Amino acid sequence: MTVAFEVVVGMVLASAIGVSTVFAVQQVHARWGEASLATASRDSTDPVRAAASLEVARLEGPFELAPDAVDYTLFDGVRDELLLAPLRVGEIKRVHFNTGGSSISLRIDFTNGARAAFKPRQIHMQSNPRKEIAAFRINRLLGLSSVPPAIARRFDADKFLRAFDLRSEKFLPRFHAEAKLTAHKYVDGELSWWIPVIEQATIAGYNIDTTDGIVTWMRYLRPWAPIPSRLRSRLRQISNMIVFDYLIDNSDRWTGGNARSDRHNRVLYFMDNTMSFGRDPKGHDKSQRYFKRSQRFSRRLIQNLRNLTADDFRTAVAYDTGPFEFLLTDEELQAMLTRRRYILEHVDDLVKTHGEDNVLAFR
Repeated sequence: MTVAFEVVVGMVLASAIGVSTVFAVQQVHARWGEASLATASRDSTDPVRAAASLEVARLEGPFELAPDAVDYTLFDGVRDELLLAPLRVGEIKRVHFNTGGSSISLRIDFTNGARAAFKPRQIHMQSNPRKEIAAFRINRLLGLSSVPPAIARRFDADKFLRAFDLRSEKFLPRFHAEAKLTAHKYVDGELSWWIPVIEQATIAGYNIDTTDGIVTWMRYLRPWAPIPSRLRSRLRQISNMIVFDYLIDNSDRWTGGNARSDRHNRVLYFMDNTMSFGRDPKGHDKSQRYFKRSQRFSRRLIQNLRNLTADDFRTAVAYDTGPFEFLLTDEELQAMLTRRRYILEHVDDLVKTHGEDNVLAFR
């Protein structure tokens, strides 16, 4: 029995006998690694997608679905809202403290079988959870599917802290010192769909964020360089990531460990965007520098950037903000729109010099 069929059956049964709609989504999580679901879900007429949309609409909760103007795509072949549905309503089973970073990052296991990365409001300026949600929305607005689906959510602090697993309890003092709880003892933050397996992204055998990796992709992202067919997909994804990072002003991508891929090194994930959306219209020096190193781009991405209006960007971050007053300030939005203009001017100048086909070298 294919995964797609199992999901449809689960949804039908949920509707018929009143079982929670989250059950069907749980099956997607349990069988995430199988390719048949990804293949079936890419078909716009696929019953999985249609059933998922219906089930999501039936979920109860204080959230808004995306406006019709926002065209959501798929993440690893599955519709965003199908992945987000169990994160919206799940009860916390266990909280695990992720070690190794300078900011607070957690993993939450829910009783419905879903799992999510969670970043709470905290004192660290380099980790602003609302910006991760904004990055997800802008990513989809551009027609990309590389940022994990993310939502805002509020948890009761007492229940949240009691759910820390045994190995994480020793980090409770740090959590109390660095997390920002609300006056009424809630934990507010951002949930991202948990990717089961992530690996270092590579190109030609090098990690893309090492010196050898950067030299490799820079060489091929020059307008006059021939592009090996075996590297074309990875180069297109790197180019897209560089454009995206400059647009949202993510200066943290190339600091090590933030350029990740799936287990087969086919899909490049744009993760860890909480340092993004600076207020400088020109962007951070680092995001500027990497953007100018790329001189080849996706024709589709550049056209999408050109076609979108300021209102399109505002709409994408205006709904379903959860406990956050806003996802982006007006100043952050305006700075992003100015950087969008710089991107298009840079691409147009390159086209004049090197020719359209050499610069817009990817689909």
